[in-house]
Amino acid sequence: MRKYKKHVEETYQAIREENKDFLTGKLRETIEQNRNDKGRSKANVWLIILFCILIMLCMGSFLLFRAGKFASNLITESTTLAVLNENLKKTYMNGELDSVYMTKKKGRQPIYFTVYHTSETESLYMESTFVVIIDKTYKTDTDTQYTEHTEFLGFSLDYKKTKSTETGADRDKLYNTKIDAYLDTGEERYLITYEELSLNESENFQEYLEKTIKLLDIAGRIDGELSANEAQSIIKVINKYSNALNLLDKYDYKKVSKPKGTKNNKKITYEECINIINTLRFNNYSDLFALERNNGLKGIIDDIYSTFDGSDLYSTVEEKAANMLYLVTKNHVFIDGNKRIAATLFIYFLNYYGLLYNEKGMVIDNNTLVAVTILIAQSDPKEKEVLVDLVMNFLKGE
Repeated sequence: MRKYKKHVEETYQAIREENKDFLTGKLRETIEQNRNDKGRSKANVWLIILFCILIMLCMGSFLLFRAGKFASNLITESTTLAVLNENLKKTYMNGELDSVYMTKKKGRQPIYFTVYHTSETESLYMESTFVVIIDKTYKTDTDTQYTEHTEFLGFSLDYKKTKSTETGADRDKLYNTKIDAYLDTGEERYLITYEELSLNESENFQEYLEKTIKLLDIAGRIDGELSANEAQSIIKVINKYSNALNLLDKYDYKKVSKPKGTKNNKKITYEECINIINTLRFNNYSDLFALERNNGLKGIIDDIYSTFDGSDLYSTVEEKAANMLYLVTKNHVFIDGNKRIAATLFIYFLNYYGLLYNEKGMVIDNNTLVAVTILIAQSDPKEKEVLVDLVMNFLKGE
């Protein structure tokens, strides 16, 4: 029995020893496995973090590259007021402005123009900046809160004004006015910064704005006779002339002067004019085309060559041509086709006297002629003299 008990104890002991080795091995193996798993998990986490960082760096680099590429595509260069006005559709800028800059993408249309101006008198110092945005998709970054608004040229002008006073070197009281303004015409947007220092309490901003920004309303006078694109081409044509904007400004105030012209004693006959009209290619367009009312054209021919006290009533060829264009267009001497006939006779008249071409080419191209003829057709009869003078100035390139 004792031997059996001893054998059992030895057997149990052997089993325990064997199980101890088994458990220890298994536990050690499990622990090592867990350690490896934890290590792999940590490594995986770090790999994920590093991967995310790499993605962020790549995206940041790409965005920076794109931003840098976009920024590098924007160029700013010095330009002229005429170039600015050629890009405007509803207004134009006028006056002796100091400098004009154009910002655009390489090889593309301008985005905006920046115009600077300063002036100084004994009682006033003024400086202004105009940012004229012509790209409708361009967004402006401005934190200005406009608190007031008024109407300017038929558009809403939003602005913020601050006023203060200070004492000058001579103990004079100086009035300081700062104005930030925004004008949207629907085609171009103006961001305006204006500041003045004056001896007078009354400010000059409104008057200055009226002198600097003008309404280009030629398209509004064509009364639906042309499409929007044709109307815009008319505006561009008039902007081509170096002094055309000043002429239009003078036209508004009826101050267009009559330029010197060419003297010539030759005369075009009524029969010659009728022959020219009969050869027009659109003569077959209407049975009513070129049907003369009561010898109206003959009366005009007689009129432009009329004399008073031995001298021509219209002393130069340019004045005769401008009056012919005006009278045929405005007097409706034909049942149909008055403007077309007037333009044709005007060209024939200039060519007859050798004035249709100069060293630069034709003195007046087709689009310009359309612009002038339609402007005459839509004008007030009281404006006859100033429109004739305007046509004569165009012929002289002034």
